[in-house]
Parts: sequence; structure tokens; C-alpha cells
Amino acid sequence: VIAPGDRVKILFQTNAELLFSWRNAWNLASKIWSEEGLRGLWRGHSATLLRVFPYSATSFASFHRYRPALREAAPDLNDIT
Repeated sequence: VIAPGDRVKILFQTNAELLFSWRNAWNLASKIWSEEGLRGLWRGHSATLLRVFPYSATSFASFHRYRPALREAAPDLNDIT
């Protein structure tokens, strides 16, 4: 659901001639589906994954290592689990 919605959003953001409304967004998604098929709604998503994957992997790998230092530096923060 996120990738197709993001694709439609980006098309509205990059084309000043397209005026956003929910109806226009639905019509654009329907047009992409009919002209390019279901895969058309995910076109360009690999670039997003290439951007997000290193960030998420680094955050996941480093969180437990730095958590004790964060707790020591800010003992009043109870939300650092």
C-alpha cells in the first residue's frame, strides 16, 4: 500500500500540471495500473529501498551497542529501552 501511494504522491509533486485531489490520485493510480500493470505502481521503489536499507541496518546494528551510553548520559529518559 505504501509504495503505490508514494509513487502517486511523487508524480503529483514533480508535475505542476497535476492538481491533487483524492479523486485525481485514484484516477492516476488506475491509469498507471491500466497502462503499466500492477508492477507500474512499484516502479522506482528499488531506489527507496537502496536508501532505506543501509540506514535501517545501521540503526538496528548499533542501537544495543550504544544504549548503555545513552542511559548513562541521559538517565531521566525512560523511553530508551
